[in-house]
Amino acid sequence: MLAYGQRKPQGNTVLPRAGVAWMSPSWVDVGGPHPWEREAAAGEPDVGESSPRPRRIAHLSTGDRYELETGAVDVSLGDLVGSIETGLSHMTIPPGAEGYPPHCHSAEEGLFVVLAGSGTVTLGEESAAVRRGSVVSRPAGTRVPHSFEAGGDGLEYLAYGTRDPNDVVYYPRTDEVRFRGVGVTLRAGKLG
Repeated sequence: MLAYGQRKPQGNTVLPRAGVAWMSPSWVDVGGPHPWEREAAAGEPDVGESSPRPRRIAHLSTGDRYELETGAVDVSLGDLVGSIETGLSHMTIPPGAEGYPPHCHSAEEGLFVVLAGSGTVTLGEESAAVRRGSVVSRPAGTRVPHSFEAGGDGLEYLAYGTRDPNDVVYYPRTDEVRFRGVGVTLRAGKLG
């Protein structure tokens, strides 16, 4: 299982059976054993009867598939379960094909986790091999375009990203700029 989330210092996590809360950067506590020890001492949780699957839990097979011209398929899992501030996509790229064309983000940070297959990630002028277990980080505002190309066995990965409405995406191959918040794409040459 992978868990993604933004690092927000005002976060609060409650362990109700242990009787403590995480108020970043410390635990709110009135003494006693460490919260993890308290949670373990509470024993197995009472699960009860299975309930219907909540709307915020979905299976990959139920998502809308967006097929790129290259044959790559993007399933937006974040949209599927109602995520607002972050996104998660499942990408499948056929052997020898490219996923999204090279692009860079002004305000959106991304993480990519390779699930299966192999291929190449290109970061600007540099390329590196990726395979199952590889993790690629793309901080915002680097001006370095990134793209993935599948090897002979295809490439499957999860793409996590923040959803900043102020994000501007630049595609150097087509000289296009996309303004996320307003959903407009323009040729960069027309901006100057």
